[in-house]
Amino acid sequence: MNIRERLGNWLVQEGKVEVGGSNDFAMDEDSPEIPFSKCIYYYQHDPRIKLAVDSYTELIMGVDFTVSTTDENATKILEDFNENANVHAKYKKAVATMLSCGEALIEKYSEGDQVIGGIDEVDVTTLTEKPRDKFGNVLKYVQIIKDESISLEPLSKFINLQLNPISRETWAKPLAYPLYATRTLDQGYDRAMKAPIEAIWEIEDNMRVIFNRYAEPEEVYTFEGASKEFLKKMKQKFKERKRGEKIFTDRSFKKEVQEVNPQSKFDKYVEHLDQMMDLGTQFSPQIFTSEFSSRAASQTTESVIAKKVRAIQKDVFFQMKKELYFPVLQNNGYDDAAKLNALEVTISIQSPEITTVTIPDALAAYQGGAISKEEYRKMLRTNGVDLDDDEILDPQTEAYKKIVEWLGNEKKVSNKK
Repeated sequence: MNIRERLGNWLVQEGKVEVGGSNDFAMDEDSPEIPFSKCIYYYQHDPRIKLAVDSYTELIMGVDFTVSTTDENATKILEDFNENANVHAKYKKAVATMLSCGEALIEKYSEGDQVIGGIDEVDVTTLTEKPRDKFGNVLKYVQIIKDESISLEPLSKFINLQLNPISRETWAKPLAYPLYATRTLDQGYDRAMKAPIEAIWEIEDNMRVIFNRYAEPEEVYTFEGASKEFLKKMKQKFKERKRGEKIFTDRSFKKEVQEVNPQSKFDKYVEHLDQMMDLGTQFSPQIFTSEFSSRAASQTTESVIAKKVRAIQKDVFFQMKKELYFPVLQNNGYDDAAKLNALEVTISIQSPEITTVTIPDALAAYQGGAISKEEYRKMLRTNGVDLDDDEILDPQTEAYKKIVEWLGNEKKVSNKK
């Protein structure tokens, strides 16, 4: 008997609105639009996508999480399970997969007398089909390993993480899907446009070529009427010459330099690509750079990201309670729906402690000698204060005090170099 049968009407019944198809396995047997292996390749090879996925994963899952209930014994059961099954680490990897590919699948396996002894992530790149009935309910998962088709069932053994599926789609889309998908235009085009991420990679490669040509422009030497033997001889001479060395010849020649026009303007187009990457990954890497110095812009971006993180986190933790913790508790005596409802299972992440230091706090620390002048100036800059680079004598140092004593208390002392 699975969790749905045990809990009866306590769970919301799924799939009462038909989405097409029939009751057999004829519906939604197509593989994902973008192969999961390709999504992982993009994640591994583009630093902007990797930064977005890794950052969201850290914000969603934290450095660890704790689970609590209104029942001390139930809390102890879940804490022991988390530790023995290494739940946080495995779920964190699955969330990264979900963000990278749109989908992740976790298998629950038995161990000893425990119906659920642990969990492991299924290799998402092996998944090929997810047949559903006419109501859109998943019937099973299908994977291919070494050309062998394997049905993953019953469904009660698996937890499917999906990233914000739209319109009850079978396969959810990855975080950076707009960068992965090809695009089409109806009129005047007979082919699909490349995926933006691949177009950006091509442009980056072209930029490398441009810079190399600018640093080492092509040089063409033309010797009019010269024989092949003479050209071969001169080619060897130019090849072996040292920098600045002069070459003498009895034939006149013309030199042409093929170089990139230094007046060429690409900055607006590069800026457009940067914006497209930020929007495509739903994360701005400028948060980590000095360019993102506007405090208001930073706070707005952090607020938007925080809301998105909370939304994903809520879905992940709700499913974790429903599909993992409730069955574990059922297996340990809490097999009644009323008992489970009364437990009030709560999952909380543990985030690194980040202390925000205000300017008054920094000034007090500086005046008290807890931090140096350089640290104080750095904090001022972090809070948006525009400071010049002139060296300022530290009033805390003995050298400054000696200068004051030498000049006398009535004379003004310049604090600039």
